[in-house]
Amino acid sequence: MQAQGGDPLNPVETIKKAMTYINAHLSETLSCNLIAKKFHYSEFHFHRLFQYVTNMSVTDYIRCKRLHAIANKLLKTHETVLNLCLAYGFNNQRTFHRAFKAQFGITPTYFKLQNTPTKDESPEYILEKFHARSANESWAAAQKLLPIALQVYSVQKEAEHDFKGTMKKVKSMGYDYIELCLNNDLSADYIRETLDSLYLGAVSAHVSFDELNANSTNTINACKTIGCKYIVIPYLANEYRPQGPKYQYALDSIRKIGSDCANNGMILLYHNHDYEFNLMPDGRYSLDHLYGDIPAELLQAQLDTGWIKAAGLNPVDFFERCKMRVPMIHLKDLHIQGKAVEFMPIGHGIQEIPAILTAAVACGVEWIVVEQDHSLAQPPLEAIQKSRDYLHGLGW
Repeated sequence: MQAQGGDPLNPVETIKKAMTYINAHLSETLSCNLIAKKFHYSEFHFHRLFQYVTNMSVTDYIRCKRLHAIANKLLKTHETVLNLCLAYGFNNQRTFHRAFKAQFGITPTYFKLQNTPTKDESPEYILEKFHARSANESWAAAQKLLPIALQVYSVQKEAEHDFKGTMKKVKSMGYDYIELCLNNDLSADYIRETLDSLYLGAVSAHVSFDELNANSTNTINACKTIGCKYIVIPYLANEYRPQGPKYQYALDSIRKIGSDCANNGMILLYHNHDYEFNLMPDGRYSLDHLYGDIPAELLQAQLDTGWIKAAGLNPVDFFERCKMRVPMIHLKDLHIQGKAVEFMPIGHGIQEIPAILTAAVACGVEWIVVEQDHSLAQPPLEAIQKSRDYLHGLGW
């Protein structure tokens, strides 16, 4: 069969395509793993998306559609029950009879005597029901289906040496999305072509303030080519921070960059470190000043939970301060000894990861980005695999 194309940034449309594919291949071998591969998702993530949209597992959906197909053939053809149940993947008549009665409340024989067609639901109708029940909910928050991305900085050396090979390994670990550290070494067209070939989605890119300020048009166009929805300022140099001599200049520039992003259908974010949590003379954090001086429609927050913890704060407590202004977070774990910070795979440090994830959902976060700034205990690729495995263990 020809492989289908899944849109990693439009999961509902992908599930619609998957339902249509299943409906057209009911008499063939079907499984969650096989269908996930055809749509280039990890099995784990595909299963969760499918179940949320359809309110049933992939296996249950396949069985339901096969039973409807058999029921219609019982009414319209002279095929025997045995031939039909074997043609549609049921191992024996006993298994089929149990499933048929559970589905329709009647045996196949009586069903045929009644001669009443079944009411099946089309993919379009299933999606209508999904949109109706989620109309007043955030897609991600409703069922804790926040997608997991990897910040490529976690494997930056490996990516610089072999971008495509490294991204292929990242995909195989169960990451369906990435966040880039944009530089000029690779063209936007090459990055997009590579990611498309691996069915990885680039949700965002870190771009330095100076580069954005120098030519926001070119940078925004490059990010659009790659497919990013967000552009993130990773830090501000000392002179651009509150109380710095160029703070007002930075504010004016960020407002313009944010406006340019908005005009191109993109969103500008700011990524914090620990120094943004230094108290200012008025008792507020430096980060409070930045978000207070620039409106939310021009600048959103990418809260880095690791650096918040390194600053001596609880990330969960800080989420509420930026509620509904945080479309994505950096999820990090770490150990702290004195002033020394050592970053660890998720679930292997001191962070209360389940509490952070729960708070992220409650505060309207839409994306979880795993990042490990450096890995001392094991190679970076092993570290990000441990992080993904831990999150899988939590059901993410």
